[in-house]
Amino acid sequence: MNNRVKKKIRNSPKLPGVYIFKDINGEELYVGKAKNLNKRLKSYLHPEKNSYRIRVMIHNIAELEYIVVSSETDALILENNIIKETQPYYNIELKDGKTYPYIKIIKEKYPRIFITREIKKDGNYYYGPYTSVKMIRKFLQGIRDIFPYRHCRKMPNTVCLQYHIDRCPGPCENNVSKEEYQKIIQKIKKVLEGKSKKLYLDLEKKMEEYAEKKEFERAAKIRDQLKGLKEILMLSQMEIHTRDNKDIFSLYKKKNNYIVYILNVKEGKVFDSENFIFRSEEDKKSVMFAFLQYYYENLPFIPPKIVVNIKNSEYGIIKREFEQRVEHEVQITKPENRNDEILIKRAEENAKLLLKKEFMSNLDKNFGRLSDILGFQISSIDAFDISNFGNEIFVGASIRIDRKGFNKSLYRRFSIDAKNRDDFRMINEIVYRRYKNDTNKPDLILIDGGKIQLKFAKKALRDLDLNIPVLALAKKEERIIMENLKELEIEKNDPAKLLLIKTRDEVHRFAVNYSRKKKSKKSFKNPVEKIKGIGKKKAETVLDFFGTVNNLKRAGIDEIKKVPGVGEELAKRIKNSFEK
Repeated sequence: MNNRVKKKIRNSPKLPGVYIFKDINGEELYVGKAKNLNKRLKSYLHPEKNSYRIRVMIHNIAELEYIVVSSETDALILENNIIKETQPYYNIELKDGKTYPYIKIIKEKYPRIFITREIKKDGNYYYGPYTSVKMIRKFLQGIRDIFPYRHCRKMPNTVCLQYHIDRCPGPCENNVSKEEYQKIIQKIKKVLEGKSKKLYLDLEKKMEEYAEKKEFERAAKIRDQLKGLKEILMLSQMEIHTRDNKDIFSLYKKKNNYIVYILNVKEGKVFDSENFIFRSEEDKKSVMFAFLQYYYENLPFIPPKIVVNIKNSEYGIIKREFEQRVEHEVQITKPENRNDEILIKRAEENAKLLLKKEFMSNLDKNFGRLSDILGFQISSIDAFDISNFGNEIFVGASIRIDRKGFNKSLYRRFSIDAKNRDDFRMINEIVYRRYKNDTNKPDLILIDGGKIQLKFAKKALRDLDLNIPVLALAKKEERIIMENLKELEIEKNDPAKLLLIKTRDEVHRFAVNYSRKKKSKKSFKNPVEKIKGIGKKKAETVLDFFGTVNNLKRAGIDEIKKVPGVGEELAKRIKNSFEK
């Protein structure tokens, strides 16, 4: 950033507006909005407070333009329009210009059905959009097995193979009338419009009518259609108890990694889903706002209801924009009922899983990056953490991650009974215990803590005559401490640092879960122990046999006698104790 730009920033107005950063060639780098231009722009004068990615952008800024507007709402609209037009490099990293596949039914005497990515105002019928051509092909293949339709581009003079394998009704030789063929197409349209339930009931009724008339061949044909239709509808497995057409958007963020998971609901069935993974420095509200505009920009259809998991009072701006395009009311809302909540939850679960999967798919690259930074080959990491509940329960945990992911078979838990229960000595103890009798050593050890925890971990390794490199990662500042006790300078979004943070978070989760489990077990009092003549071990055997106290209460004397080591007299005492 040159002095001319810095001066322009200092002199910028304290008003709402949009700012545009450009590089030396006049290309747009970033477009942003601000309630107060002066305040927002001044934040770029302190690059050390920004991420590495933004620091690179700041370094490349050669020009600044800003446009003052009357309100923050106007700034939002203008920002979006400029981003659409210029597609700056540092704005949300989504590839635009994506065309979605549709199913097209040609309006002709004997309509054909095929897949297209182009929509024209030509009087034909279009259904979609969908995200997967593979899914559409599978869907149409199934539909054609149930309701045969013409597939040829040019009508031949004689029937082809498709007719002989019952996948075409043979209009070329007049084996089906125009009216009968149109009935087939109408049934297919009902499926594509999400009205499959009504079609199913209509067919079921027709089958019963044929059966009553003893037209068993026709009834059997419809029976096969019903069976096939049921299988086809398994492509849309989740059924919602409402007939809404709506899109569900769940946005999930981990650090600066975003995923938006979308469910498309038609006539009460989840008909399709898709996801977008990207990085952004913006907050959740801004990202969801911009994403909705991006997503619907090239779509000819917008549903009457859009359910989102991020609240934003400014959705009214894009709501009006959408309504002008589709000429029907569009509602953008948080979940309003139980069905919406279920769908949002399902989308959120999928989003988390996919982001986790994305992390795993980048593991090899992240390990390579960490190896380059530290100067030696790393293919496995063990991480250590401790957890406690008050002054009663102290536990430790270690986990293993390698280039294939988290290796649960090498996770370890430690109960700590030492008198000196400070963090440092507990780290020393669990590191020592972990490797005392285990030859499976990692390439690197990561300690959840700071300099002192690192020192005590190294002491445990020296006592075992082991030389394994150790790093410590402090939670609060996410500082990485090396063995020389100096801080390892890595950008917060560097893949190597993200790998270490993810590993530290996993061992922390594992340790906390173990301490909670120990706390829960300690809080639970086995009621069988109170019975005269039964010790702790016998009480555990009895309860383990039945699984729960309620199961034991419901059991009869003969059932209790089946517990190993329990005779009739003891069984009666156990039964009587629960009947008091």
